[in-house]
Amino acid sequence: MRCFGTLLAVALVFVLLTTGLALSEDDPVLGKIGKWEIRLSDFEKIINLYDAEKQKAIRQDMNNMKNLLKRIVKTKLIADYARENGYTDTYEMKKQIELITNDMIAVQYLNKVVAKRAKVTEKEIEEYYKAHLDEFKLPERVRARHILIKVPKNATEKEK
Repeated sequence: MRCFGTLLAVALVFVLLTTGLALSEDDPVLGKIGKWEIRLSDFEKIINLYDAEKQKAIRQDMNNMKNLLKRIVKTKLIADYARENGYTDTYEMKKQIELITNDMIAVQYLNKVVAKRAKVTEKEIEEYYKAHLDEFKLPERVRARHILIKVPKNATEKEK
């Protein structure tokens, strides 16, 4: 029965995503499990947690978006099941959450405040590059396309 509910929830998410029925709202619901809902704005916030390259990859491919949404829904279902079966937050988990929260606050601060103040000119970039040329050098590479070996004239086809 629980499996059927899971399949129903995932199917609902995909129907809403693929048909666009939920797009009539300002912030459409993409998925719902019991009282929990994931809205488009929530989904966007989750996508924004990734680096720019990964965000672009997710947004450019509907399958990537569906897979991410599916993963979010599965995670929610597993977490709910774990809570229902007595698994609760531990001290270690709360400490990890605190560390992650601190890290996110620091990253947001650096991105929004410090990065805006930092101005690097083309001249500074060029000077840094010239001063650190060794760090930017690629090691020499060799690509062998043919390896020739000497074979006696009277060699059999197998020996050649």
